[in-house]
Amino acid sequence: MAFGDRLPEVLARGRQHAESRMSATFRAESPTRERVDGLTETVWTPQGETPGRLDDPKDRDITVGGIERLTFDAVLHLPLSAPLPVAGWEYECVAVSAVDDPAMVGRRYRVVNVPVGSQKTARRVEVVDLSSGTIA
Repeated sequence: MAFGDRLPEVLARGRQHAESRMSATFRAESPTRERVDGLTETVWTPQGETPGRLDDPKDRDITVGGIERLTFDAVLHLPLSAPLPVAGWEYECVAVSAVDDPAMVGRRYRVVNVPVGSQKTARRVEVVDLSSGTIA
């Protein structure tokens, strides 16, 4: 039997393993711009909770409007079965397990990119740490 014939089984096991490591819980929200009392403001729509795992953030400098800013980028691992986010969604860590850093609870992350590809074991979403106090 060729490896390609076993690929669905191998991927299923890989996804189970990846999801078994997603020991934190994240609440997702999507933004929409709406007029409220004559003003346009952001309204957040809940998109549910999902297990996830966060890689350690990496800091980097970016230039926004001619001003250099320090950001903290990370990768949030989500199950492929979770709702597909888009740039602008935010995830808040609402619970952790004994193997996670308890300081993750309450931290917020904004999605900046959602790479897609073939034969994935998890969705790896690029996020910016909003809780670091360096970007708004």
